[in-house]
Amino acid sequence: MFQLGPYKFLIAESVADLEQIHALNHATFVREIPQHKDPGSGRLIDKFHHKNKYFICRHGAEVVGMLSVHDKPPFSVADRLPNPELLDAPGSRPLEVRLLAVRPDVRSRTVFTGLVWALLKYVTTSGHTHLWISGFEGQIQLYDSLGFEPLGPPVGPAGSRFIPMRVSVAELRRRHARTSQRLLLKTDDSHRDSTSPASENGSMKESSQHSSTRNGTSVKPAMSPLSLLPGPVALASAVRQAADSPPLYHRSQQFVSQFRRVRDHLRRLVGNVDVAIFPGGGTLANDVIAATLAGTLPQQQGLILSNGEFGDRLVRHARGAGLDPAVLSFQWGKPWDLDAVSESLHQLQPGDWIWAVHLETSTGVLNDLPALAKLAAQQSLRLCIDAVSSLGAVPLDLRQIFLASGTSGKALAATAGIAIVFAHHDQLQQLASHSIPPTLDLLSALQTDVPRFTFPSAPLHALNAALMEYATPARAALRFEAQAQLGQLVRAGLRAMAVQPLADDSVASPVVTTFSPPGPISAPRFLQHCLQHGFQIAGHSHYLQERGLVQIANMGSITAADIKRLIAVMQAADVPAKTVDLRH
Repeated sequence: MFQLGPYKFLIAESVADLEQIHALNHATFVREIPQHKDPGSGRLIDKFHHKNKYFICRHGAEVVGMLSVHDKPPFSVADRLPNPELLDAPGSRPLEVRLLAVRPDVRSRTVFTGLVWALLKYVTTSGHTHLWISGFEGQIQLYDSLGFEPLGPPVGPAGSRFIPMRVSVAELRRRHARTSQRLLLKTDDSHRDSTSPASENGSMKESSQHSSTRNGTSVKPAMSPLSLLPGPVALASAVRQAADSPPLYHRSQQFVSQFRRVRDHLRRLVGNVDVAIFPGGGTLANDVIAATLAGTLPQQQGLILSNGEFGDRLVRHARGAGLDPAVLSFQWGKPWDLDAVSESLHQLQPGDWIWAVHLETSTGVLNDLPALAKLAAQQSLRLCIDAVSSLGAVPLDLRQIFLASGTSGKALAATAGIAIVFAHHDQLQQLASHSIPPTLDLLSALQTDVPRFTFPSAPLHALNAALMEYATPARAALRFEAQAQLGQLVRAGLRAMAVQPLADDSVASPVVTTFSPPGPISAPRFLQHCLQHGFQIAGHSHYLQERGLVQIANMGSITAADIKRLIAVMQAADVPAKTVDLRH
């Protein structure tokens, strides 16, 4: 039918294509989304296969994406509709979008847009009036962007719940016309392909790669380095696309609905704990906690635990709010000494507070939060946690935590710009809000489900899209496991180079690994070497520079292949740069 960059889009006809579709269905709907039991054959044949039409995306001879439709009753969506008669409305000719599957390593705007374009070309002449889907609960943001409207509540077991949805062909065409030029003409983030319309009927062809000339020689544009920083992180295509959405007025119904949805997702992610969101980052979230502690009457004594840069910063937050906490410090790269913590807690009274960093970003140490929570509960102390880097990186249960901070731009893998504070509304009734600056007023923020002040829409769009990875317990578990495996891959690669991470394996964070560069190479030279070969790792912050440390953060949209390429680059760090070029 047409081609976008390296991808061809067409209707499946050959036996080879159909066999690859069955394998892709198995990978998607058995392994990734546990919707079906594993038949043990590595193939999953859709029950409506005999009447399905398949739009496919090919990369070479491989089928890497598929979208199937059919228009013959019975429709599977009927079983999920409160009123199945909607399918038989006068003048309506329904087309059910049965399945959508794209291989994870090629998920991009190009593949998805091409499949939608192929479907639109088909329905332009087929006479269908409406598209119907059973939308996977974890992809609601995607369906919203296409104009699908929900027609009933989610149906099915946790981890594979589906929502009956519908969109008119006219509305889908309108939505696609508004975005297709922007999406199809921009360079694809994964393949850097450039595309342009070839004719009025919507067929596409590959155009030449953008290039420039220097002294008569063609020069390819430099590729943006892959971010392995603890912020900004590498963004998934869906998150980038959401962040690039047109700005919304923060009082509009569309914005307010998304604002509420984001808070609800965050609430469920940590055990159904109240949450407030503010324009800002993790620093502002910790300022909110400090202001809340200072404004809680009667004001109690506090203890801050520090085993890294961000523990030290909690002290500055507290003192900036007029508090005078005791401080218990530990060696960089080592976890809290819980025996020493227990002894210090005996100096506090019931109602006093403790404040500590769960995942110390500067060292890559994941501290033992459950053990600390148990000690605090035994003495009726209020525990506050900096979860800025651990939120989204590891499972969190904050039901026993008084206050906790987070942010959008780290392990949740969205853009920076949203400060997150978890709290228990009923425990803040003694808060003297009149003494707290309005922008830091946590109680007021918890008491309203709309933005209190101007709130930028771009980071909210991005966070809403990023939270789809945590939309169900099953999806969240997959995300946590994937990050843990990447962290283990980083550490194994470093050990193969005789480099020991700063944090021991028993307390290692799954998403941040801090270490000294291998051999005699200096940290600045090591950072430059990685950057020249397409990887931006951390090491420019003063607290890392002072110690000659660097770090790798696999918080964002990172794959095992990315980490393996980075390890290969690092292994060649002591080879003269002119002999090493691993970008191609």
